[in-house]
Amino acid sequence: KVNFYGNSGVCLFKFFVRKEDPQRRFTWFVIIQNALCFFVISVSYLFIYTKVARSAKKVSRGNIMKISSRHSNRNSALNRKLTLMVLTDFVCWVPFIVISSLHYFEMMDATGWYS
Repeated sequence: KVNFYGNSGVCLFKFFVRKEDPQRRFTWFVIIQNALCFFVISVSYLFIYTKVARSAKKVSRGNIMKISSRHSNRNSALNRKLTLMVLTDFVCWVPFIVISSLHYFEMMDATGWYS
């Protein structure tokens, strides 16, 4: 039988809950909290990206010459890092949330995956 902490010795609570499980509220609280954190992080990185883009435009407008390739490379590297951070977080959590939801609404049985 799968208990609150699953079948393993790792103290990680069971995410794949059913409607009758007593820990369902705590599980959904954690899942929703992670989704909200992802949203806040994504919006924050979008804000950083727009600030950097505006700043680069102001710098390039102020100079007659184009912005140097060094600054352009730095901006590109920053954009890649921000995109990679948000994308990896998305790839890690969204499938997990989808599977937890499908299991909760009894559209699939993910109990065997949690041992």
